[in-house]
Amino acid sequence: MSSLERDLLVSPITRKRFVHVTLLTWIANIGLDFLLNAGVLARVIDWKQPGLLTPTQMFQRIPLGYLSFLLTTILMVWLIARMEVRELRAGLIFGMKFGALTGAAGFLGLLSILDLKAGTLGIWSAETVLTCTLQGAIIGYGLAKANLRRLVLTVLAFFAASILVAAILQNLRI
Repeated sequence: MSSLERDLLVSPITRKRFVHVTLLTWIANIGLDFLLNAGVLARVIDWKQPGLLTPTQMFQRIPLGYLSFLLTTILMVWLIARMEVRELRAGLIFGMKFGALTGAAGFLGLLSILDLKAGTLGIWSAETVLTCTLQGAIIGYGLAKANLRRLVLTVLAFFAASILVAAILQNLRI
């Protein structure tokens, strides 16, 4: 291990870095959510299941969902920083494990109290794994790199592409 790698592993994360990595991760999370729920899964999930809100009600509550993403992102940045994960691959693996555990716990918890199809809950659990994996990769990379320019450009490109693909999928007549 080089001295630079050792310095990255033991150097404290500044508040500014914590905020920047958190915001970038949150933006990517919103993009992925839009891509999956407004695009890919829009026709897969039965949105008329008892217990689900109407599309209008869901749309009105989007800020609550995005606030929940922010809280989860803050938790993941804090955990990954505390565990001194400072690499894309290590962050990705941490995120995948964290997502698998929270996705499975959420699936079982919701299955025990809601009358929703197990398939719908399974899709949401898989989405949790995917989201946390993406978050972990971004956080691990963001905490390792001195300069965030490349990460900023990548996240913004991902966000824009997610919106574009979701819009295209919404307008396809399949």
